[in-house]
Amino acid sequence: MLLYIQFFKKDKAIVFNTIEDIPQIEYIRAFSQLTDPNNIKFASCILNNRFCIYFANKNIVEQIIAKQSYPNQNVQIQWNRSY
Repeated sequence: MLLYIQFFKKDKAIVFNTIEDIPQIEYIRAFSQLTDPNNIKFASCILNNRFCIYFANKNIVEQIIAKQSYPNQNVQIQWNRSY
């Protein structure tokens, strides 16, 4: 039996610092307002209070970054490409 595992690529991810007292699900909800929720493939906390969201393809990342610099106008979260 051959098992094929595909790892997420950095060019499909956005990384940002988290804000204290904001639940992780709120970040995902905010990004799901910028793209179809089905485009969000994986999300995870990473070191130093950062959060990473992987999308279906790098074009989605480009569109989100071009669309606006903050996913939620009430809370300003600066994000970057993962690479």
